Amino acid sequence: MTTRAIAFALAAAAALALPGVVQADTVSSGSLSLQLAGGFKKQLSSNGVRMSPKSLALKGGPAGGELDPRNGEGSLALRGKLSFRKGGAKLVFKGLNAKLGAGGKLTGKAKGRKTTILRLGGGSVDRDGFDATINGIKAKLTRAAAKRVNKALGLGSLHPGKAGTATLHEQVLDVALQATGRATLVASDEAAQKFLTASGGPVSASAIAPADQQGLTTFHLPIAGGTAAPDLSSGETQLTGGIKQEQMFSGKVIDLFNILLQWEPPGFVRADSTQFGTNGVAFIDKSTGTVKRDTKDRTITFSNVTLRFNEAAANLTNATFGTTFATNDPLGTLSATLTAR
Repeated sequence: MTTRAIAFALAAAAALALPGVVQADTVSSGSLSLQLAGGFKKQLSSNGVRMSPKSLALKGGPAGGELDPRNGEGSLALRGKLSFRKGGAKLVFKGLNAKLGAGGKLTGKAKGRKTTILRLGGGSVDRDGFDATINGIKAKLTRAAAKRVNKALGLGSLHPGKAGTATLHEQVLDVALQATGRATLVASDEAAQKFLTASGGPVSASAIAPADQQGLTTFHLPIAGGTAAPDLSSGETQLTGGIKQEQMFSGKVIDLFNILLQWEPPGFVRADSTQFGTNGVAFIDKSTGTVKRDTKDRTITFSNVTLRFNEAAANLTNATFGTTFATNDPLGTLSATLTAR
């Protein structure tokens, strides 16, 4: 009888859409810097124009966009403004966004109108642990941007073309995970005993493929992908397979599958159930285990993290099987190694 069985037998809370395959990392911070080409510098200087700043910080966070560190593709929101000034005249672009990869561009709004300021293309990705740097991004001033700057500043000779190269540095918030490896759930002795002595009869647990079972209390669930912060402070990690719980005499069943680990504190497990839909399963108590990251291999390993009943899940399990679980009772421990894309 497994704790995972119990862990996954819980159900209680609001439905949650399970994530699909995630290809990109959520960025925490970083910058996009422009190294001006000699010809473009000369254009600006000869016209008495100052362009600033040359480096823009990435907005970061869930609303700040994503980047695939394998190929450098992504869309990222930038902080601050990009200004072209001459004397008292100026043109200021706000709401800046950088798209990298096919159709790459830097866009912004000036006087309420969106403009593609630079075309961005090429570049090479250098990985630095979970983070990445993209060097040598070619930047070209667009005809539309040159026209707007000329009009706003009273110029006539600023023309589109090569503006220089850009470099993007990014530090990750959540990394996209490979669908590789397995999470191991080991039932606690306390949970196993309560399932065996349920008033409605003993409750047994079996693995739902592609999960597999080792003895009565250990389950292995394949990691299907999702996301995770290197310190497991955020992200959602998807597991496949599941657990079927069945009571010997009553024939009552609870099956749990499509298990989702939500890492943001306090940490929570959700799962689908044929009987109850998508429900809350357990709290994730990281204080009982260890979390380690390997920047060389880009892996996150957690060991002996405890899963604990929430109130609703304990009540549901008790009502179904006649068990005596209470809030925060341990279901078991969970361990796995997560590998970043």
